[in-house]
Formats: sequence, structure tokens, C-alpha cells
Amino acid sequence: MEMDYIVLKNDNAELRDAHIQTKKEIQELRDQHQLQNEASNLASKWNMESGNETLPGNGSAMNKKLLLPSGTSAPNVQPVVAFTAILTHDVDLGPKQAIEYDKILTNIGNGYDKRNGQFMVPVSGVYIISSTIISQASSCINVELVKNGVELAGMYGDDYDMGSQTIVLQLNKGDMVWARNWADHGGVQHVHSHPGVNYCSFSGALIAAIDTSINIK
Repeated sequence: MEMDYIVLKNDNAELRDAHIQTKKEIQELRDQHQLQNEASNLASKWNMESGNETLPGNGSAMNKKLLLPSGTSAPNVQPVVAFTAILTHDVDLGPKQAIEYDKILTNIGNGYDKRNGQFMVPVSGVYIISSTIISQASSCINVELVKNGVELAGMYGDDYDMGSQTIVLQLNKGDMVWARNWADHGGVQHVHSHPGVNYCSFSGALIAAIDTSINIK
């Protein structure tokens, strides 16, 4: 009889301990659920105020969101425009004739057309433009860089002498830039070059894209 009482007492103690442990686990689950709800509400409030987009969910109860400081916008990606073309042979230029630099080394943005020697601006911005020429023996040459047919800068060479020019200017999308014979009348002018030497070149690159509504002088 006394043994049965001891066994029953031990069973009651085990049941009491199990009940206490179960209540503890239930309370922990309640606390965890409450924290999840509070975190979800707080995240929703922050993202509603910042106006940021919800990122795709991963199956969890809470949606992940991208939080950016108020007034912060995504960084702009700077476009890349750059070209270099080489003249690989002698050229006889008539009045105002363009130099068709025929070998393309670089043409990022596809602005340069070797068929006519012209660079068509694909992106409005500030550009650096450069050109070199060399005259043939016992002759001189005058070449000009032009924008939409208007002279920007000139180059001169005499008796195997090299002329070059580098300018920085604002160009709008669709503008045309090229190098051409300066003379509008008279005889032919001769540009000297041949394969493997690369004396004569025409290059340009976008320094910075700009808003065309801003007038830069």
C-alpha cells in the first residue's frame, strides 16, 4: 500500500512538471507570434512611408522589403560612348570632302560610320573629339573639324608634317561631327597614310551625359 502511494505520488509529480513545461512552450510560441506580427506591422509602416517596392517573397510569413532613406533614388548609370578610327591609305580630297577613316578600332555606341567618316552623336553630353592628319611630300594640307557642317577647329601639315587637334564641346543627340578638307575651291589636297603606320586618326568619347534642357556655354 505504501509502495503504491509512492508510485502515484511520483506520477503526479511528473504530470505536474510536464504540464508546467507545456504551458511554458505555449507561452513562448505566443511571444514569438506576437513579435512576428509586430515586426511585420513595423516593416509595412516603414515601407508605406518610404514608398519603396516589395521584393519577391521567400515563402515566409513576412515580406522582405527594400528600405532606402527618404528622398534617395536609384543611381544613374553613365552611358559609354567612344570611338577611334584610322586612315589606312593615301587620300586625295576635293573641296570640303570628308576624310573617311576606314579602319575602326573602337566604336562603343555605334556612333561612327566609316562609310562617310562622320560621327553621329548617340547621347547628348560633353564630348572630347580629336583628329590627326599628315601631309604628303612637297605639299601642304588644311583640314577642319566640323559640327553639322560648321567649322570648329583647324589642322595644318606641310611636307610630311603632322597636324592634330583636340577639342571639348557640348553635343546633342543627332549632331554630326567629322574632319574634312578646309578648302572650298582650288586643287586637290593629299592626306598621307598607309597600313601598319596609323598616322591619321579620328577619335571621340563621351565625358559626361547631360540634360539637354540645361544650357551649357
